Amino acid sequence: METQIALLPVYSVPFLPEGCVYFPMRFSSPPLKIHLLVLGLLAGWIHASSQGIYQTFELGEAALEQGRPQEAVRYFKRVLFFAQDDIRQKAYERLSAGHEALGEPTKALHYLELAYYNERNDSIRQALSFRQVQQYLILNNLQQARRVLNRMRRSPLSEQQADRCTFFQSTLWYIEGNYAQAFSGFQELVTDDSLRAELSRVFSTSKRLKRPHPVTAFWLSLVPGLGQVYAGHPGQAVNNTVLNGTIFTLAVILGRTVDPSEAVVVMLTLGTRYYQGGMERARRLAIRKRQQKQAEHWQKVLNILEHNRTHGK
Repeated sequence: METQIALLPVYSVPFLPEGCVYFPMRFSSPPLKIHLLVLGLLAGWIHASSQGIYQTFELGEAALEQGRPQEAVRYFKRVLFFAQDDIRQKAYERLSAGHEALGEPTKALHYLELAYYNERNDSIRQALSFRQVQQYLILNNLQQARRVLNRMRRSPLSEQQADRCTFFQSTLWYIEGNYAQAFSGFQELVTDDSLRAELSRVFSTSKRLKRPHPVTAFWLSLVPGLGQVYAGHPGQAVNNTVLNGTIFTLAVILGRTVDPSEAVVVMLTLGTRYYQGGMERARRLAIRKRQQKQAEHWQKVLNILEHNRTHGK
């Protein structure tokens, strides 16, 4: 017995997407009719889902542009869950941008890796690589940053890309304290003679960036206040000297007038104070002072490079 399906108008099946075409067909049995109907429903759901994916992606883009990265990440993850190949690559890249805006370099790197290995355009792959280097530098993972730079150099580079590679390589040397190589690399990027002279002058003081040395400050603090003076904090030196001098004087007085055992207890307290409040604090102050000097020096280098970029070429 044959079953005939009449031509179905679109409005008779409201849950199917607009644009589907229905034809009168004859079927030899009801099960085949049901199977084909299910396939039609499935095709319609996929069609509708694809429309929703693109709309969701646009909502994520808008949220990212308007400074709402957390919301953008939620949209792009939803896209990634349902995405086809044509939009999956874009979702990876935009998810990385969202996590970069949130200050989450580890998550950003995860999606940058996925975007890189799913991308076929060499120019876009290089742009993704530069962003990887930046995130590795934020994490202070110099080994991985160098690995990405070496990978980039194995591919053809434009002049602008080669300059960016030189900049990042020189930055790596700078972070490592190899100021001579960093200066050589940065000098390649500066074309203006006056700016090259200024860069040379700035790097002529680079040896001072390794001082004060934390270990030196630590051991100088065996003499109360001397380590703090070396670290560039005379106020802390006065405080440390007065405090430790007071404890020492109290121990002497107790030893002479009361009980020598109490003097020993006070001296043990003094020894703890030497380490925690004196020697260890001097080491931390030296680290902080050196970081401050390096930050100021680095800003001068960046100012020269930026001035060359905007006026030198």
